[in-house]
Amino acid sequence: MPNPWEPPLFPDHGDNDNKTLFESIGRALTAWEDLESFLSHLYAGLSEQSLYNQEAIYRYGSFCNVSIRARDLRASGEAYFIKYPNQHLEGELCWIIKSFSGWSQRRNDVAHGVVRLIDIAKYPRISLMGASTSWCLVPPHFKEEKHFATNTPARILTSVEINRFSDAFWSLLRRVFALSQAVELPIYASQRKLVVPPLLLG
Repeated sequence: MPNPWEPPLFPDHGDNDNKTLFESIGRALTAWEDLESFLSHLYAGLSEQSLYNQEAIYRYGSFCNVSIRARDLRASGEAYFIKYPNQHLEGELCWIIKSFSGWSQRRNDVAHGVVRLIDIAKYPRISLMGASTSWCLVPPHFKEEKHFATNTPARILTSVEINRFSDAFWSLLRRVFALSQAVELPIYASQRKLVVPPLLLG
């Protein structure tokens, strides 16, 4: 069974209104940054600090890309679960890191895409006069590795696909939040009331 973050099939139709597409892009990128913020709290907890320890949070933020952040989350988790064994929580961390790494590819497609008319993206020889006025997101033409051939993008996304990414980012965030609450040491958790971010209540 393919992973849920595998690239989606090309859509049949684009967005009739490019405003809808732009809104979905902003929604997805905000969801991703919120996810990374919650991962920084999880990293703090796995480092045996308060979830809100600023030094640990900043350390997570200093790692320059997803692969390094995933590597250090894994290393922190390994050290944590040696001291506090829990196979269920350790398995959840492994799932989160795998999902985080996988979905980061789709986040990059959204963050580094350009909005174009879908007919021109799918049929590069079509004239502008013959193209429909519906919209999509594609990689910029200078990214050779994201094209099958010249002017033939390997990714075509609409708001439908991008909103599905957003939903996945939020679902992952909720599991990150739950795990961070579970791994925080009682000495820190008891120092404040339970914090439930408003976005998780909906």
